[in-house]
Amino acid sequence: MHNKNILPIAVIGVIIIALTVAAFLLLDIERSPLNYWAFAFLLLSEVVLFGGLLMLRFSNAYYSGLFLKSGTVSALFLYFIITLISLVLTRWIGVNGFILVQLCIVALFAVILVVIVVYSQKIEQQTHRDLDNVGSTEPKRGGF
Repeated sequence: MHNKNILPIAVIGVIIIALTVAAFLLLDIERSPLNYWAFAFLLLSEVVLFGGLLMLRFSNAYYSGLFLKSGTVSALFLYFIITLISLVLTRWIGVNGFILVQLCIVALFAVILVVIVVYSQKIEQQTHRDLDNVGSTEPKRGGF
């Protein structure tokens, strides 16, 4: 837990979330239901992004696989970017359409994370099996 890379990630996350809240409250933004939903989903994506990055830093023992780390970080940033892009499209799809699109994005992100975790575990298990078999000079059953 004494990882010095945790503090900068946490500070940057808090600053970005604080700037988002300040921008929403201080700028002359129409206070419509659509804008409130957009603000909520933007905050959610920021919390997920920085929470996920912190989770990867806190859990070094569990998240030791390269595939898991790179896949999770890529998925987190992709989720954030897709959410930002969908915010631009809010004017054309209305409140209900926007909520539906956001829920689909969250569901897709969850599925992608599950796939990343499952495949990273399979890769990790195969790597351990391969490393256990390295240096074995005795032939296996039925082998030469």
